[in-house]
Order: sequence, then structure tokens, then C-alpha cells
Amino acid sequence: MCNIWRKILLFVVAGIFLSCNIAAPRLHSTLPLVRHVFNPNMQTYYDELSIFLMVTDKDGKLDISDIFVINKDAQLSWHFDKGNWILPEKEYGGDSILLARVIMPVDTEIPTGTYQIVVYDKAGKQDKGRFYLFPPEKGYRDLIPSLTQNVAGKLTVNSKFRLNYLFILEEHIPILQASVTPGQIISKTQQPLYLGTRYKNRFYFSGPYYP
Repeated sequence: MCNIWRKILLFVVAGIFLSCNIAAPRLHSTLPLVRHVFNPNMQTYYDELSIFLMVTDKDGKLDISDIFVINKDAQLSWHFDKGNWILPEKEYGGDSILLARVIMPVDTEIPTGTYQIVVYDKAGKQDKGRFYLFPPEKGYRDLIPSLTQNVAGKLTVNSKFRLNYLFILEEHIPILQASVTPGQIISKTQQPLYLGTRYKNRFYFSGPYYP
């Protein structure tokens, strides 16, 4: 945790010596996405946190250099540089940044509570934002949909929810393939499949299921 605050201090000090005319970044909104994941091959459960940011900078988006995500109560922090985010402009618009997934250890939940986001540009100028994560539903693992394989090799949807979604992953971004319902039989594909659904602003996800 101390290393994170040392890095933040360096950005602030660097900004003092640079021109006041340099534009600061603006963090307009944050969208945290929590996924509760079941890996059927390893028979393990884990949580993932992805964060979409809407950020602008009058000096250009390439001027944004570092992003920090901090949960003080949990004493956790993550530092993202340009190698740890992507710009999914085609899917989500020109001002969006998708941070690399935070993957918790097996059987460890994403900490709840208040998270602070700090966005820095190359000049050390910053903007801040916050978001809050509520605790998951009790027995949330039972809500994760799955695919089971019958003797003929066909995959069947098992879910407590009427509407579910088949995905493939491209650069860690889920790409929708089809909407499916419980009991529906799925034909195998050339790419690994993932099955998910959304409930109360959380995603319940299982996979990969290999062809």
C-alpha cells in the first residue's frame, strides 16, 4: 500500500514543475462490473472486477498515463498503466477505457465498500472519482448458470434464470453469440464457450466449455 502512495506523490510533485496551461484529465463516469465465475475444468470459483471509465483529456487520450484503484477499508490498491488497459472504442465509444481485470484468488470475494479512482496524465495532473460495491446475494454461487454435456456430446443449459447468454471472449471482452434458456441444447463451436447471466447488477459466469 505504501508503494502506491509513493507513486501518487511522485505524480503530484512532477506536476508542480510543469506548465499550468496543460489540461487535466476529466473522469466523467465509472462502471464497475463484478463477475462471479465458475471454472468447470478446475471446479473452482473466483471473482473478477472489470472497470469501464469515461475519460477525456484536451491534450488527447494518449496523454493519460496512470490510473489507480484504491479500497482503503480493505487495504487494497491497484496501479494500471497503459499496458494494463484497452480502448474499446468500437464497442463502447471513443472516451472509454477498460482496465485490465482484477482477478481475486480462488474462493476469495471482491471486497465491498467504497473504491476511489485516480486518473493521472503525463504532467501529473489528476482527476478523481468513486464507486461503491454492495455485498453479493447470499448463496450467490448457486446462481451461476452452467452447461452440462450428455452422452451424445451435446451441451445443455442449466440455469435458475429464464434468460442467459452464450459468449466467446476476445481480448477479455465478452462477445455475445446467442440468448439461451434453461434446458436448451447447444451445438458445439470452434471456440471455447462461456455462459452468463445478469442479476442485480452482477454477472454470473461459467466457462470455458471447450468444443
